[in-house]
Amino acid sequence: IYAVHEQAGMVCFAMALVNGESVAARLTHDPRPSFEFIAQVLEQTTDALAYAHACGVVHRDVKPDNILLDRE
Repeated sequence: IYAVHEQAGMVCFAMALVNGESVAARLTHDPRPSFEFIAQVLEQTTDALAYAHACGVVHRDVKPDNILLDRE
């Protein structure tokens, strides 16, 4: 997150552009991903959440639609 803005009760986050898709989108066309893929996504997601928590940020909406996979 680069910046957070609030105006008239609406909050906006400025974040890096991720060229890819969400985990939810991936599961739509690959409903049974490999164990390696699942393990990698879970490890990276938990690392990111641990980092955010250490910085005082709590993500209250963790779900497949909000986990983004970089195409690269």
